[in-house]
Amino acid sequence: MLDEMRIPFKAKQIIHGHEIDFLIGRNVIEIDGHIQNTTKNKVLMENGYNVYHFQNNEVSQAREWLKKLIKNK
Repeated sequence: MLDEMRIPFKAKQIIHGHEIDFLIGRNVIEIDGHIQNTTKNKVLMENGYNVYHFQNNEVSQAREWLKKLIKNK
């Protein structure tokens, strides 16, 4: 989806010792299903990252949100 939208991103990165799904600027996008790692969230946020979580079934609905996120970064 990010490729189709021509949004520059990095996938499967290690940041401060934690693997993340997608990185867009200082925005971390996690596709979690229903599990969130609160320790990882805390470390990332303490280091200036915004962390957003989506469940698998929400990804296709996130297009408009992603457009707004990129436009406002």
